[in-house]
Amino acid sequence: MGNRSRILTVKGPVYFAPGDEKAFFDWLLSIPCVAGAQGQLRYLNIAICRSPSASDMVELFALLRRYRMPIKVLDPLKTARNVKWLKPQP
Repeated sequence: MGNRSRILTVKGPVYFAPGDEKAFFDWLLSIPCVAGAQGQLRYLNIAICRSPSASDMVELFALLRRYRMPIKVLDPLKTARNVKWLKPQP
């Protein structure tokens, strides 16, 4: 993870099989703004290398929702254009 990366720290997901863990990291690392990810105990540090595009944010949001991880970790990436759909869902 480079010096210019922004690090998002989130409580890591629960994996139900080795393939589940692989699918998670394959998806995460396929998102263009993600430079890398590193686990630290029960937490995951995600390096964001540039301002996420709208499609990057959709993918990050979907990945976190799918794996039941807190969406609040995306708060530092909020902009005027994406703030409405990053609000917590009931």
